[in-house]
Amino acid sequence: MSGCDFVGSILGVGQDMSQGTFEKCIFGPPRSGLRRLNLTKVNLSRSILRDAILEDISLIDCNLEETDLTNANISRSDCSGSAFTNANLTGADLRYTNLFGARFDRTRLTLRKRPVLQEDSRAWKQWCHAHGYGDIAESERIEQAVAIYLELKKNFRSIGSYSEASWAYVQERRMRRAQHSIPLAPQCFELDYPSVLAKRIGFYIQHSLAWLADFVIDIATGYGESLLRTMLTLITTVCLVFPLLYLFAGGVRISTNTGAYIITNDYSHLFLLSLGSVLQGFPGVEVATEIGRQVQMVEQFFGVMLIGLLGFVLGKRINQS
Repeated sequence: MSGCDFVGSILGVGQDMSQGTFEKCIFGPPRSGLRRLNLTKVNLSRSILRDAILEDISLIDCNLEETDLTNANISRSDCSGSAFTNANLTGADLRYTNLFGARFDRTRLTLRKRPVLQEDSRAWKQWCHAHGYGDIAESERIEQAVAIYLELKKNFRSIGSYSEASWAYVQERRMRRAQHSIPLAPQCFELDYPSVLAKRIGFYIQHSLAWLADFVIDIATGYGESLLRTMLTLITTVCLVFPLLYLFAGGVRISTNTGAYIITNDYSHLFLLSLGSVLQGFPGVEVATEIGRQVQMVEQFFGVMLIGLLGFVLGKRINQS
């Protein structure tokens, strides 16, 4: 049935179309006066759907195992609960597609820089209203996004696409972080939400700190997945943050040729002191005050931690390349 146009067709629910060839066929989008195509629970396993237009249709609980969907347009469709095991989705357009509950295993697909539908709150609400789902709680949207990214992460690892798995992991962590935000925490952690007003303050403080800590880890290291962010964090710490702290702590004491000491706030000496605290130190460059010594101890701790983290991220990248 190559080149056929199924726009507006309603194939029977549960119909078996396995091993069919539908190359370059058009299954949507719905046009004026035509009903949306319903492929709910249809068996399309091992079918060929290259370049097919499957936009804005119902693919709920479909069997799409080993189906060739190369460059197919599945945008705005509902693929919840469908099986994509061993399917080929290379180049497929999955923008604003509902993938909640979809099963991926050894599925070839690319989603980099294409967040899942549930990640965009506004797009999710519009999609739900357009597909008759009505209003769905924000907490459920976040939970669905987390579940989708978990499934995608496992799939990317199953095909050896570690960079894609890393991206899915970071997106999953960001969705989990959103659960700790002040507006969503009472919904996402409903069982822990105290009924006593006084205890709610502690609840909000706890989740605000959890959100903040997660945010800092993301910015500083990309959840341990970004070599660039980790390097920039180390450079910023050594070249900017601690030189400023040493400046406010009383400056740097340096020795002269005569054996005397002078105190200076020159940036080059502040930088040498900061760099020396992380590495082996530079003779003749010391902190000028006791407060500065405490700052130096803090920098040594963070310096060792960041250098170790940099080595971990670098090793991970080399191992996955």
